[in-house]
Amino acid sequence: MKISSLPDTAISLTIASLAATLIIPPAAAEPFQDPYPPSVHVAPGDNAPPTPKPAETLTSHQSPSPLAPDAVTADWPHLLGANYNLTTPESPLQTTYPESGPPLVWEVARGAGFAPPVIKYPFLVHIFRAGPNTEAVECLHPETGHRYWRHEYNTEHITNFGIDDSARASPTIDGECVYTLGVNSVLHCFQLSSGHIFWSRDLKSEFTTPHNFFGQGASPLVHKNLVILNLGGRDNLTVVAFDKKSGETQWAARHTWGASYASPIPASFHGKDRILVFAGGESRPPHGGLLVIDPADGSILSSTPWRAEMYASVNAASPVLVGENQAFISEAYTQGGALLEFNADNSTNIIWKAPRFGAQFSTPVLFQDHLYGFDGSSSPGATFVCYDAATGTEKWRDQKLQVGRANLLAASAPGVFFCLGEHGEFLTLKPQPDSAKILAQAQLFNAPDTFSPPVLSHGLLFIVQGRPDTKTNTTPRLLCYDLRPPAD
Repeated sequence: MKISSLPDTAISLTIASLAATLIIPPAAAEPFQDPYPPSVHVAPGDNAPPTPKPAETLTSHQSPSPLAPDAVTADWPHLLGANYNLTTPESPLQTTYPESGPPLVWEVARGAGFAPPVIKYPFLVHIFRAGPNTEAVECLHPETGHRYWRHEYNTEHITNFGIDDSARASPTIDGECVYTLGVNSVLHCFQLSSGHIFWSRDLKSEFTTPHNFFGQGASPLVHKNLVILNLGGRDNLTVVAFDKKSGETQWAARHTWGASYASPIPASFHGKDRILVFAGGESRPPHGGLLVIDPADGSILSSTPWRAEMYASVNAASPVLVGENQAFISEAYTQGGALLEFNADNSTNIIWKAPRFGAQFSTPVLFQDHLYGFDGSSSPGATFVCYDAATGTEKWRDQKLQVGRANLLAASAPGVFFCLGEHGEFLTLKPQPDSAKILAQAQLFNAPDTFSPPVLSHGLLFIVQGRPDTKTNTTPRLLCYDLRPPAD
């Protein structure tokens, strides 16, 4: 989920408890009766996938290179990738390209939005604003951009801080299902291959979810039999879990910290399943922090306050798992980052703090025992930084690389980052002891608010242009580039 910059002129409110850690004893979540359990609609017939066909929004450019015989490939089924760490094992990959960028395979014109696509080969799903009061979910073939299916539904869009609402929560694929959470809290469970709707819920009506600054923005997390949402509903219903097959509410975790724009991630601490929710959205006074939840029943096992001391701020970068029983959290306005350690008795320690590592919405990446990310809440001004993950020591701060609040994708086999800048810059970076060497650089387009992280699957790179191009007036698009090495 990606949000735009919040005003720097917001009222500053000091909260002395932000830097402290509040430990609460484990307690089962309160029983919660589902207000509107949905009906499940059985898929008709054998529901064989339809033959994908070119749509009027598709422009085809060229076929991708064939995959190498020894190619390592991976799906990208949810936000942050298969292992929730923005890292891919794919190889081989083309890491250099001309100034025009990697070969463009296809592009699809679409409405505005900041949610990156998800992929379970041979299906790609993305969500976007299709009209003034319409949202769309579309399923495409990753190699051709041909459409399997498309579903549109009515939803309310609001303008806040001069910024129009548009989809921010990435879809999540699990098995034969794909789950989408719209900007106005409409939750769908689609059959991935056909677009058949198994069940859906209007959570704004059912749970009285607030609009917050820009609507819903945290992606659904599917964990075992649950779909877990950082929902922020009435009566402090901060996190709610639904049965992934029936859509019925399984538990609700109550806390005063509301929904943020940071997506939940799964973790295992001391051999036990945990869910990490970096909560905290629009509130007066501002409050939020990291919740550690037992997915078995929704018990909140610990809560660590970590939120900016200003109203116009949110927590938006997802937690990053670091080492054993540790996670890094970060916000961009006043607190910066911190490494937390989670103990067997459910207590939490702050190992180190990094006031100058403030990630606004782009989740940092752990790569070769170092944390990399972009510090800052404005562009220009955001700075590429590298920290020693064990000690919190800043290793370097690259003032020369001016790409705004960029997103990183780590490719472990070639040992590089693919970096998507805030205005459409695309770079391949090689980490070095004192900076990151630029191996290749291209300007793919000139669009502000390029906040979606790049996605890589089966040697193909997928990038969201969420706003019109300021030079060519090109509409928002989903673009597919070829990173497969050319055939001999």
